[in-house]
Amino acid sequence: PALALPFRMETCLAPLRAWLRCTRRAEEKVSHALAGLSKVSARNPWKCLALSFLGCLLCGLGFLRFNSISDATELWVDQHSQQ
Repeated sequence: PALALPFRMETCLAPLRAWLRCTRRAEEKVSHALAGLSKVSARNPWKCLALSFLGCLLCGLGFLRFNSISDATELWVDQHSQQ
């Protein structure tokens, strides 16, 4: 006879099935959201391009105050330490 297992295979697969059910729901929600976003961007391509360009400009504004420090003393030594 086959090897008798102390547990049923059904009990081992129950958590996997629950996980797959949960991820399937999440995937469907993300899919519907992206479908809606694609429909909006297809109906209004110029608005989509303008918003993307504006977003890039806003993110790029941070580089106006960017300051690069290359001096090793300033980088690695505590500014409040006494020599």
